[in-house]
Amino acid sequence: MKRFLKDEWIFRRYAVALAMLILIVAACDNMVDDPNPFSSTPQALFITPEKVVLAPGGTLTFIATNAKTPVSWTVSNTTLANINVGTGAFTAGTLPGTVTVTVTDATGETATASVTITQSTILVTPSALTLNAIPATAPDFDAVGNVGTVIFSMSGAVGYTGASIDSDTGVVTITTMPTLAQGNQALTITAADGIATSGTATLTLIAQ
Repeated sequence: MKRFLKDEWIFRRYAVALAMLILIVAACDNMVDDPNPFSSTPQALFITPEKVVLAPGGTLTFIATNAKTPVSWTVSNTTLANINVGTGAFTAGTLPGTVTVTVTDATGETATASVTITQSTILVTPSALTLNAIPATAPDFDAVGNVGTVIFSMSGAVGYTGASIDSDTGVVTITTMPTLAQGNQALTITAADGIATSGTATLTLIAQ
């Protein structure tokens, strides 16, 4: 009888130790992100694509992943774009700019995406400029309607190297005017941002 009680006591001690070990392992496991896609761990809501560039009038349907249906779609500026509140079908307007797309699911969780709408063509101002002498103030060309970072360039010189343009600012430096032998120079100023259609202007230098 005594041996039976002793064996039972030892068994209970092992059972308690095993139970504590199981609890410790479970607690540690909960501290690690569960990689199992079929687990009950909530997954973050996100939109695909998250960032996109569209031409004026361009269309795209956004997708909400890990959303609790039904979902609701909105855009930050309806002057620039529209979106179907139920389907996420997006339509860009005719004006350039950037809008934020937001989806809200049934639990109130939200996610956002960004859409940049390009201008069809960059406008360079002034569009044409003629100089008969080196000006007191350096000509300064500007880009209007660009979405990305503009790079200015100059081309069209024939046997003439007396003018250059700052690729970042559009400011033209003229060190010498073209000679009569070189003739008038019709230089093309180009502004490009890698997104919209490049814009151009003309700088004409009269030979001296």
